[in-house]
Amino acid sequence: MALKSPLPYGTDKTLDKITVRRPLSGDLRGVKLTQLAELDTNVLFILLPRITMPAINESHVQQLDARDALAIMQEISVNFFTE
Repeated sequence: MALKSPLPYGTDKTLDKITVRRPLSGDLRGVKLTQLAELDTNVLFILLPRITMPAINESHVQQLDARDALAIMQEISVNFFTE
C-alpha cells in the first residue's frame, strides 16, 4: 500500500510503501472485531505492528497521516474479512 505521506523510518530513511498482510487469528488477540467494523483507530496501535512489512511500531502508527490510517483500516476491515 502506497502511503500518501511517507513515514520517517530509522535515522535516515522514510517509508512510502508498506505491505499489510491478512491477519492470522493470533494477530487479532486483544482486538474486538466490532472495533474493526467501526474503523476504531485504536485497533491500529495493536494490529499494525503485527501485520506490516517492514514492521512499523506504535510510534510509526502515531505518525500516520489520517488519510493513510483510514485507508489501512478500510483495507483491513473490508478486504481482509469479506473475501
